[in-house]
Amino acid sequence: MLLIILVTSLSILVALFYIKWLKVRSYWAERGVPFVPPNPFMGNLTFLQRKNPSIWMREVYTRYRAPYVGMWLFWRPALIINSPELARNVLVRDSGNFRNKFMTASSKDPIGALNLLFLKDPAWTNLRRRLTVAFTSAKLKSVQAVAVIKSHDLVTRIQNDGHNNISLRTMFADYTTDLFSITAFELASDATLTGEGAIRAITKDFMQFSAYRGISWCGIFFWPELADLFGLPFLPKESTDTLRNIFKIIFERKDVELNKEPRTLLDVLMQLKKKSEEDDNEDSEDFIIAQAAVLLIGGFDTSAATLTYVIYQLAYSPEVQEKLYQELLELKEKHGYQLDAIVAESTYMDCIIKEVLRIFPPMSWLDRVALEDYKVDEHLTIPAGMPIYVNGVGMQVDPQYYDDPYTFDPERFSAENEKNIPAYTYMPFGDGPRVCIGKRFAMIAMKNAMAAIILNYRVESCPGSPKPMDAEIEKRGLFLMPGEDLKVNFIPRK
Repeated sequence: MLLIILVTSLSILVALFYIKWLKVRSYWAERGVPFVPPNPFMGNLTFLQRKNPSIWMREVYTRYRAPYVGMWLFWRPALIINSPELARNVLVRDSGNFRNKFMTASSKDPIGALNLLFLKDPAWTNLRRRLTVAFTSAKLKSVQAVAVIKSHDLVTRIQNDGHNNISLRTMFADYTTDLFSITAFELASDATLTGEGAIRAITKDFMQFSAYRGISWCGIFFWPELADLFGLPFLPKESTDTLRNIFKIIFERKDVELNKEPRTLLDVLMQLKKKSEEDDNEDSEDFIIAQAAVLLIGGFDTSAATLTYVIYQLAYSPEVQEKLYQELLELKEKHGYQLDAIVAESTYMDCIIKEVLRIFPPMSWLDRVALEDYKVDEHLTIPAGMPIYVNGVGMQVDPQYYDDPYTFDPERFSAENEKNIPAYTYMPFGDGPRVCIGKRFAMIAMKNAMAAIILNYRVESCPGSPKPMDAEIEKRGLFLMPGEDLKVNFIPRK
């Protein structure tokens, strides 16, 4: 009798599951929207931990060739935007309805939940306005000065390491960590030369993606309720604890005036802390550390990965490299070895960086969530709460907008040609109110490193190394990063 009850109950559960699944599966078909066929358990997320999301987004873009495509985050319908016009609507024109990102960190993880990346409006708008002060042109002058020094250290590092067999991403992460540590946190750092340091130990941990951390990020980015239920952390606990201890020491030794113009990001963070304490906010310390952590992770690794692809691509593009060298050489003869003046006037360097970011954008699928029902076009209205993904990473390699899109061609971004690129088909830093806050910081970091290296070394590909487009992409992480050590030979210039 008990067996009959169990079998009957199980059969009912299976039937209910199947009926529900049929309803979920038919969601986009009923609305006449092309869709990626879902898996009964994972929806369209079966690629996770096996393929980088950017690569999957490009495959969807190429396969369906539609202004938008339906997908499922497990059983939750979501919409991929493949049209520059619709991208403009979501990111800019109707950004008021898409103020928030869909991804959400666990409430049990204050370092994740309270940071700028995951914070929701109106708290996000207020925080973004306060933090933007630290990234103005005037404030970034100090970043330029430090970047010059650390770029010279890069040249010394390459010389000390024997010119060859150097992991580009590791070396550039050492450099960008130094730059962020000194200019943002006012902490001395010498990782560019040594590969070591207090903040560098933290960023090394940030770069490691175990299976558990990969699962945590998948939950945070695609199933926030699960992340909250299990308290999945955004960043490794040991690293955030170390960062918290470092900032406790900083808090004890440094004080700021609320009404005084902040000089650095640390000043801004200290003012936020002081204001929070005056408002009796018990979470003020975690709130400040959350901003430090997310700006650090966003500031060091994306720039390091882009620099890696830049130098690696130049090793396979000798004509581009020579043209850049001649431009830099002319500017050196004009200004002497003053990197600040050289990078300020180098136009071809901008073209190279932009082209690399077109092909290898660290994060160019942009998630938003609709606050209210939204009319996408005359055929489709989506309900409030639906996630949307603007497929910038797909549009950036569409042959409709870029001839022979996987060919590296910096001339696309020359002054003459760039004006012909359709708007919203190039968004490596995002767009609209949530455009990357550290864009100018990143450009300063990358341009100084490039100038110093190319003026002192010719870079050549290593025998047997993969071509840039054949190099492995990181699978466990969610950003488009190298999945293997990329190395070049550095040949000293006479």
